[in-house]
Amino acid sequence: STRPSSGVRLSAEQLAEREKIDRYLLTSYSSVADIEAVKERRLGEVAREIGIAETQLEELARAREAVQERAANLQRRGKPVTESVLDALADLDERELKVRARLQERQLQHAELAQHYDAYVARFKALQAERSGQSPADAAPTAATAPASAP
Repeated sequence: STRPSSGVRLSAEQLAEREKIDRYLLTSYSSVADIEAVKERRLGEVAREIGIAETQLEELARAREAVQERAANLQRRGKPVTESVLDALADLDERELKVRARLQERQLQHAELAQHYDAYVARFKALQAERSGQSPADAAPTAATAPASAP
């Protein structure tokens, strides 16, 4: 039986998945530079979404300050904080939670994409080495997996 140089035997399912990824890599990319370019584009898209979420959090913080100032002005005049002010604060809380969740998702997505494309580069190099006749030890298998929205 043949074993990968790492000494780890791949299951039939893992081997099928690796062959699928290998076909994807070989048909989608002609060089490591191609993979790196797609990686940078995809990471840039996610980074822009992260920036948008961070800007939204800053805007929500400014809005919160304005609403809290309204509440403080009412209290300084001896008046109760109105229902509309309380509702506005609750709405800001809800919106902030949603934006923070989206921000966290995008930060995780950014890290995962970087790992996926790094694995693609390593596997692509291994496949190129195999094609050029280098020994399998020089082209160790990687655990590359396709992102859910692989380009």
